[in-house]
Amino acid sequence: MIISFLDEDGIDLEEGHASFISAYVTPGPKQRDISEQKKANLGMMLGVYLPTIQHILGVTMFIRLFWVVGIAGILHTILLLLCCCLCTLLTSISLSAVATNGVVESGGVYFMISRNLGAEFGSAVGILFYLANTVAASMYLVGGVEVMLLYIFPSITIGGHEAHSETGIWGMMSHNYRIYGTAFLLLEATIVAMGVRFVQLLAPVSLFCVILSILACFAGGIEKAILKNVTKFLENLNPMYMAAGESYPGVPADDTGLEVSQDFRTSFFILLAIYFPAVTGIMTGTNMSGDLKDPQKTIPRGTIAATLTTSAIYFALAILFGSSITGPVLRDKYGRSINSSMIVALLSWPSHWVVVIGSFLSTFGAALQCLCSAPRLLQSIAKDDVIPALAPFAKVTKNNEPLLGLLFTALIAESAILLGAVDSIAAVLDFFFLMSLSLMGASLCFFIMFASQWQYALISIILTFVIYKYVEWKGAKKEWGDGIRGLALTTAQYSLMKVEDKDPHPKNWRPQLLVLVEGTWSKEIVDMRCINLLNLAGQLKAGRGLAIVIAFIKGEITDPADRTRAEEVKSRIQQDMINAPLRGFGKTILFNENQIDGCISTLYQSIGIGGLKPNTVMINWPKIKLLQAIAYNQCVMVIKGITDFPLATARLSGYIDIWWIMFDGGILMLIAYLLRQNKVWRGCSLRIFAIADVPEKNEKKKMLQKYIYMLRIDAEVFVSFFIIFDGSSVILENSLQSQLVIINLPRPPKKNKANFENYMSDMEILTSKIPRVLFISGSGKEVITICS
Repeated sequence: MIISFLDEDGIDLEEGHASFISAYVTPGPKQRDISEQKKANLGMMLGVYLPTIQHILGVTMFIRLFWVVGIAGILHTILLLLCCCLCTLLTSISLSAVATNGVVESGGVYFMISRNLGAEFGSAVGILFYLANTVAASMYLVGGVEVMLLYIFPSITIGGHEAHSETGIWGMMSHNYRIYGTAFLLLEATIVAMGVRFVQLLAPVSLFCVILSILACFAGGIEKAILKNVTKFLENLNPMYMAAGESYPGVPADDTGLEVSQDFRTSFFILLAIYFPAVTGIMTGTNMSGDLKDPQKTIPRGTIAATLTTSAIYFALAILFGSSITGPVLRDKYGRSINSSMIVALLSWPSHWVVVIGSFLSTFGAALQCLCSAPRLLQSIAKDDVIPALAPFAKVTKNNEPLLGLLFTALIAESAILLGAVDSIAAVLDFFFLMSLSLMGASLCFFIMFASQWQYALISIILTFVIYKYVEWKGAKKEWGDGIRGLALTTAQYSLMKVEDKDPHPKNWRPQLLVLVEGTWSKEIVDMRCINLLNLAGQLKAGRGLAIVIAFIKGEITDPADRTRAEEVKSRIQQDMINAPLRGFGKTILFNENQIDGCISTLYQSIGIGGLKPNTVMINWPKIKLLQAIAYNQCVMVIKGITDFPLATARLSGYIDIWWIMFDGGILMLIAYLLRQNKVWRGCSLRIFAIADVPEKNEKKKMLQKYIYMLRIDAEVFVSFFIIFDGSSVILENSLQSQLVIINLPRPPKKNKANFENYMSDMEILTSKIPRVLFISGSGKEVITICS
């Protein structure tokens, strides 16, 4: 963090760093000044409440709600609306809590989720929500075309009035939807390109007409329900679900075409899937966060108020339709029984044109809000550079308009328009919205998804997972202080506290590696000793468990140049670990000639946290000082001939020979078994050579064969006799052509340099001319048990 006192704000943060007083990435004063000059500074009404209401009160309310009431009945419709509105209300409350948790910049929903749950979740949900807004624009435009061709200007229908009934995917009416929908899309994209201020000036006009049409419905509907016929409410109380082609449940329509029939099978969950897009749009104002004057206040107030307002309107309209229109007319989706008129317009007072014009303008306004917010959401995702392919969409015009994002959004919207019908687009739209809401209302959203259309639900979940893993794979290294990282730290802390700081049970013992590396750290030189040691550690660990790699570098901790070099070496080690692959942590230790013994002693005493600490030391064929320091009851693995060990791409065949010279609890067999799990050594067979006196050879061989059988280790067993002075010839005779020799390493003598040098010479002689040798000295804790 860089702190400077440049102005009254007192904090100027380097780009990409989080403030200690904020949960989000906080821009500095200069960035805020530039942002203030570009943003539209909209308040709660124009920036959140009205756009959200305009998006929610779309065409579905006018052309599908009455039909839902007619099919599902008033009771089931209330239950359906309760599911939909409860889902959006819970999301609105969660959204408000997040919005008040820190500074909200441009990006709306994506910004808040990515800063709280991480770049991976933010990108996955953000892209799905972007697609949801884009496809929603297509649905509203196609709905507007339906209103125009059926109820306003039926004479301009391509194919004439007869085409109105051809609603199949390749029917003439579907082609009308595609042609006129494309024309409307071009018109609206042109308006949006003129700027957000221009859009928000047009929005109230459209919304006024929508509200006026709703009031006209209530005015005429209440008069019909109360003054003329109060029995319709009871008639429409129960559901009337039908199969395709039926005019009444279980009764097919006649062949004359005079009876109104359903064009597909209906059920509660099918109606839920069709109507759910009508309650979406609650995040329209949130996605305009970059143009809001005070997002932290306006987003919670405007979003919750808009959600409650529209929910009340939907419940009231459902009861009104069921109380004032007869059932057969309600179930006539396209109004064919009343001369192809809009059913809702029957309630309008003083004229049916109030509702017809209002429903048409509702589609126009809702699509306008979608096309305005979606490109801004895409631009925010691209600006964070978590998905490199989206980088071109980060650019904006001098008026802060994402023009390239608008063109791309229009292209996707056109693809959705080609589906050709409101119901088809709505089925696809559901799952984009539900997946973007499911992180906050998970149970209810997933229930609606799978109950509506489980195939689309699986596709949306797979798409979310693919985006998440792609961002994770590309390495979205963004330090936003998000909740997922905090949860990981909390989980790690809890797990560490549960691990007792004492020796584990033998059945739970696994090698947790402390890899000590020395090498020539230069950009021009690749030291294969270090590379091969990390490769071997990776082959042994198979990418699992704890591994800590320590590099010793000569230098002074007080010297800035030495500390910088140590950081460079650490970065190089971490990259080499990724290439190995070896999961773990890379560290560097600076020392001078007089500190090496103390550094190693301190390292062994302090490494690890609680019960999670290395239990196995891996080093190259060592220098005297390095091996003398190993006196802390650790398992030690010393690699001789490290430059001859295979890389991760190699595939070996032959033998891995275990020379079991002394009893060690079975650590040699365990290490050999773990190595064979890796694809580098998988083609090698195990051979075990045990040492015994001549009279005991057969008995010991049978005992050892039984032992490895019970361990389910596939290996050949041989029993030999030799003493240390002639052991090298026996090993050479049996293992010269083997790919690897694993042999016991006796504990080194203490406090006697001459004895230690003799010890090292004996080990050298014992394995002379063997290219790859792995010496292992157990601590006595590594016991392979055959007991359950």
